[in-house]
Amino acid sequence: MICITGPPKSGKTTICTELNSSGIECMSADRIAESYGCLESGIVDIDCMNDRMLSFPRVIEGHYSHLLRCDYVIVLKTDPAVLEERMKLAGYSREKISENIDSSEIGLFESEALDRLPLRRIVTCDLTGKSIPESIMVVRNKIIEAEALTSKG
Repeated sequence: MICITGPPKSGKTTICTELNSSGIECMSADRIAESYGCLESGIVDIDCMNDRMLSFPRVIEGHYSHLLRCDYVIVLKTDPAVLEERMKLAGYSREKISENIDSSEIGLFESEALDRLPLRRIVTCDLTGKSIPESIMVVRNKIIEAEALTSKG
């Protein structure tokens, strides 16, 4: 399973939707958590998900997806000012915006993924300044690379 992660508003859901349209199965971690009864009051139980996921989608997206049983992790990044503006438009509190940007800037997603996978199975895609089609192409190429790497073992 390839996991696309990153801070809120980094483009995960948009890219996942477009991947589905192009024939690459991509599922929302939140939807999976909800379907398995692993989401309560907006809090996801990662252990519950790891225990209950019987089959794995080709690609999964979510800001915590790198904590699941991934074979490969793609971390999305973009300019902090762009993230801040997107989060403001989505109604995030000042505190939540700061927390999410800080998490991205200190490499939290990569660090947490590194606790579970070797470095060669974690890649960061900086989408700063890229259009949606360009961003999708970057991620699609990383998925192809990931599948080649994971098929080798």
